[in-house]
Amino acid sequence: MLKALSTPTPWNRFRHPRVSILTDYDPDGIGIANMFQYGSLKSSESINAAIPTARRLGLDREHIKETSNNGNVQKVLPLTARDRRRAIGILNRNKDQTGNTRLNDRLDLQVMLMLNIKAEIQILDDSPNDLESLLESL
Repeated sequence: MLKALSTPTPWNRFRHPRVSILTDYDPDGIGIANMFQYGSLKSSESINAAIPTARRLGLDREHIKETSNNGNVQKVLPLTARDRRRAIGILNRNKDQTGNTRLNDRLDLQVMLMLNIKAEIQILDDSPNDLESLLESL
């Protein structure tokens, strides 16, 4: 359905409506965003439903740094063994046409693995303008 909505048609005056994917800062969030952007590895039909112009809008390295500087470190969670396996799996197979892992995903996953952290989008609840500014950045 998102593919149909994001495809230029006479109904949307042949524009490319923007698709943003709001995710947590964890390996599953990056995996979900990648599934929408590039299709699922499990279904060969999903490549036709991929939306390469979609972008991940959720938390990133900068939000984690700001959270740590503001003393809200308790909102950051440790990675589970499953999270670590998932992150390594994405790093191993999440390649672009040149064979390199997509840069932002790679950096986010490496930070998660090195610092052993993840965060849910609710971390922005305590920061009055963060969620609003994140959505306004569309």
